[in-house]
Amino acid sequence: MKYLYFILTFYLILYSISLFAIDVQVAVVDSFLPALQELQNKFEKTSEHKLIITADTGDKLYAKIKAGQKFEIFVAANNQYPSLLTQQGQVIANSSIIYAVGKLVLWSPQPYLVDSQGRILMTNKFKKLALSNPKSSSYGAAAQQVLTKLGLWSKLRTQLITSNIDSETVELIQNGKAELGFVSLSQLAKMPNQKSQWSIWVVPPHLYTPIEHTAVLLKSAENNVAAQEFMAFLQRAIARTIIEDFGYESY
Repeated sequence: MKYLYFILTFYLILYSISLFAIDVQVAVVDSFLPALQELQNKFEKTSEHKLIITADTGDKLYAKIKAGQKFEIFVAANNQYPSLLTQQGQVIANSSIIYAVGKLVLWSPQPYLVDSQGRILMTNKFKKLALSNPKSSSYGAAAQQVLTKLGLWSKLRTQLITSNIDSETVELIQNGKAELGFVSLSQLAKMPNQKSQWSIWVVPPHLYTPIEHTAVLLKSAENNVAAQEFMAFLQRAIARTIIEDFGYESY
């Protein structure tokens, strides 16, 4: 009887825990996915709740949300789509937070190619320059702003090679399809330790509009305690440390 009592108690405990465990559907822009996965690991170690993550470009995630796909949290790369969703009544009032600020860099895996002032852009020492699509990526838009302010956008148009998502821009450079390119510092932060062989220019922030990464609670999260807990977690010191470790600035 004691053994049976123990078994019943054990399963009752498991059942009671499952009653409080809630899944959270999170839509995240692909450039922030590696950082979010690290945040997920830390969050789930201290919570019974689970994150179910869908990563894509901001415009595609926005389209999915508009089409009715259920998400509780939208972790975007800027405020463009969260603002549109707010205007459309799909966001919980006053739930918007800026959880990170992105840093744009000009990067090459080739040593000494990129100088610390970005003067390589004014030379003929490269054939192809990679960047993300300015229409779908905050970092691509920032890269366009930089080249425009430097008076190089029109001059380099024939040398540009673009990708649809930020991670593909890194791959273009790694695969040798472009010698250098504009990427987010966060894309490089957790790459294999070959940094001594890289050359990099951290683009001064005055050359582009701040890349403020915004997250919002969507209307479907109104009664989802777990979603609200994760948004609060994003603003804790432990989350800010992880975010900064991935090459972002945090608020």
